[in-house]
Amino acid sequence: MIALIVAALVLVLVLALVRSRKRPLVPLMVVATVCTSILGGASIPMMIVDRPAWHSIGAVAYTEYERATDFERARFIYIPLAWGGAFLVSAALVMARRSRADRRVRISLAIATASAWSVLAMTAGAAPNLLRALASPHDEAVLAPLLARFVAWSIARAAFLVATFWAMLSALAMQTIRRQVTA
Repeated sequence: MIALIVAALVLVLVLALVRSRKRPLVPLMVVATVCTSILGGASIPMMIVDRPAWHSIGAVAYTEYERATDFERARFIYIPLAWGGAFLVSAALVMARRSRADRRVRISLAIATASAWSVLAMTAGAAPNLLRALASPHDEAVLAPLLARFVAWSIARAAFLVATFWAMLSALAMQTIRRQVTA
C-alpha cells in the first residue's frame, strides 16, 4: 500500500512538472538521478556479493534470505524507486524535448529512459522465478534452476540499472555545464 501511495505521488509530481510553464528540467533530472543512483548503486553489491552467495549457502538458505530481504522491507523501497525512476526519467526526456535542450542531453535522456523501462522488463522476467522459488518446497533440486534463471535476469537488470544511472548523470552534467556556459 505504501508503494502505491509513493508511486501515485511520484506520478502527480511528474505530471505537475511536465505541465509546468517554467519546466524546471535540472531539478527533475536531479531527482531522477537520485532514484536511479540508489537502485544502480545497490545492484552492484547484489550482483557481486549477494547473488553468488547461493552457491555457497545453498538454494534453500538463499531462498529464505531473499524472502527476508526482497519480500520484506525492500519491496517498499525497490518498487517505488524503480517505477518512480522510470516515470521521472521519462518526464525529464519529455521536458528536455519540449524545452529544446541540447541534442546530446536529449540523447542521454533517451538512453536513460529506454534503460529505465528495460529494468522493469527484466524485473518482469526475474520476479516470477523468485516467486516460484519462494512458493516451492525446500528442495535444492527444485530451487536451483529457479534461482539460476532469477540470477540471469537479475544480471541484465543490473546492467540496465547502471546504464540508466550513467546516462542520467551524463545528461545532468551536460545540461548543468550548458546552463553555466550560457549564463
